Amino acid sequence: MRLSALKSLTTEECRRRLAAGQITRFQSMFRDYLNGEISWPQYCGPDVASLRERLNLTQEALAALLKVSPKTVFRWEAEAETIQPNYCIALCMLDKLGEGVFTLMDEHQKHFTLEAAPERQSPPAGG
Repeated sequence: MRLSALKSLTTEECRRRLAAGQITRFQSMFRDYLNGEISWPQYCGPDVASLRERLNLTQEALAALLKVSPKTVFRWEAEAETIQPNYCIALCMLDKLGEGVFTLMDEHQKHFTLEAAPERQSPPAGG
């Protein structure tokens, strides 16, 4: 489906087509993104520092991964510089994928498998 057609779908039409199997969940969510209904998370200094620490990265290592200078990472964490949207996207991917980001970077990796989230179990009735 062309982007213009996807973007022009109403929310109701998008849900109907998704339920009918005419579009994928990715297309549905991409339509939401194109229409400004969802966006990438915004990151601030403490978020960057927390993510970096969770992944056991130094400022220099995170800078190398994102192809920015270590001073840039320092300024982000000190909230002395606004994080540009393209770096927010990269940080979000790193946040969601963790070390799995390196699988995406591996040129020998030809196929990727998306795993569905486990189904929620309803609590037993009368429990």
